[in-house]
Amino acid sequence: MNISERLTQKSLKRILTNTYIKGQESENIKVEDLLEEIKQQVKTVVKGKENIGDFGNL
Repeated sequence: MNISERLTQKSLKRILTNTYIKGQESENIKVEDLLEEIKQQVKTVVKGKENIGDFGNL
């Protein structure tokens, strides 16, 4: 399976928005932690278990 078959622009935007929000809510967070969060969410989408929040028409 090609990653682009599952990872749409909309799902990537959701992932990055979730990560941005998490970074803004945390006083002290490492870049490595944010990258790990992105990685885990991308894996979830690619495996077809997308549950990363609903931001409407982002």
